[in-house]
Amino acid sequence: MKKLIIFLSLIAIASILTACGKDGYSDSVLCRDILESSKEKAPVDMGYGSFDDDYKKAYFDSTLFEDCDIRYSLLAEDINEFGVFRAKDKKNAKSLYGNVRDYLSELKTDKRAFIESYAPEQIPKLDNAEVRRYGNYVVYAILPDGERTEFFGAIEALLKK
Repeated sequence: MKKLIIFLSLIAIASILTACGKDGYSDSVLCRDILESSKEKAPVDMGYGSFDDDYKKAYFDSTLFEDCDIRYSLLAEDINEFGVFRAKDKKNAKSLYGNVRDYLSELKTDKRAFIESYAPEQIPKLDNAEVRRYGNYVVYAILPDGERTEFFGAIEALLKK
């Protein structure tokens, strides 16, 4: 009887610990739908375009995600850019987070001089570019501070279970 109680206690503890490990974010929302619902938090006069698959494959490891959408400002002097990736699983989400962080670092070093030459007022957006992870989703934003905060807040609210 004592062994049975200990065994059942261990199962209960394991169940509790497993439940605590869940991140509390949805993993079934399409990336396109996430950006459509949150892009009013990052308005641009001429709107946004979407990067094509060739761009995504050139800069991101497509084996790590099953869905993604990346938008950029259509206004030439505006560097607003944001994207959402849905990783295949938690392990891939962690790797994808690093991949997106590296992408932002590369933009900061490789594109900085070019951006300074034609739109120096955009540099703070580049310097403050940010990547976040919400469960299996990896999200990044190159936006002004206030818009970036609202953008991430809207996405987190949408993905929270």
